[in-house]
Amino acid sequence: MLYIEVIHKQMHNSMKFKSTSESWYTVKSYPDYISMEILGVYNATWFLGLPKLMILEAKKARAEKLLVNVKEVDFTNLSTMERYFIGEEIANIVSYKLSVAVVAPEEIITKFIETVATNRGINILVVSDLETAADWLKSQN
Repeated sequence: MLYIEVIHKQMHNSMKFKSTSESWYTVKSYPDYISMEILGVYNATWFLGLPKLMILEAKKARAEKLLVNVKEVDFTNLSTMERYFIGEEIANIVSYKLSVAVVAPEEIITKFIETVATNRGINILVVSDLETAADWLKSQN
C-alpha cells in the first residue's frame, strides 16, 4: 500500500505531498492543465503507484490534461523492465479521457514508457522540454 503523508503547506494553488520513500510531488493548476512535479530519488514501488496518484489529482481538479515533470528525479536505478511496468500501469489506470505529457531528463528518454502506454490507447507524450510538453497539452482536444 502506498502511504502518502500530507505536508501542510499550500502556495499558489499547489499542495505538497511527501511519501515514505525519498520522492515527493507538488500539484499546480494552470488554465489548460494541471501539473505534477516529482522530485527525489527513483523508487520502483513508489513510481509504480504514481499513475494512481496522477489519476487522483486529475479527477480532483476535473482536468483532462496532465503534465508530469520528473526532470529533477534521480533515475540511477531505472531498469528497462521498470519502464515497461510503468507504461503498462499508466495504461491500466487511465480509464477516462486524459492527455498526459511527461517531462523527463533527456538522458533517460527512450520512448519505451510512451510506446507501451500508447499501444494500449493512452494519449501520452514524453519529452525533455517543459515548453514542448505544455504546448502539446494545450493542442489536445
